[in-house]
Amino acid sequence: MIWARITAGGVLLALLLIALLISVEIIDERRPVWERLAAQPLYVRWGVYYLLIFGLIVLGTWQGQAFVYMQF
Repeated sequence: MIWARITAGGVLLALLLIALLISVEIIDERRPVWERLAAQPLYVRWGVYYLLIFGLIVLGTWQGQAFVYMQF
């Protein structure tokens, strides 16, 4: 029953993204992630950049919504 609620409605995706952020924070404590990325070859850096942009496009909200206080 609890598993059905976790997998429904994007809750699982939210939990995975939270786990990813916590992992990045743990790794970042030892040596900043951007320093690690700068030490990588050019194709790895651009691959990470493209992955980040792709993630923004896929997970972003792109519907034009009216400003909340427009009606007040």
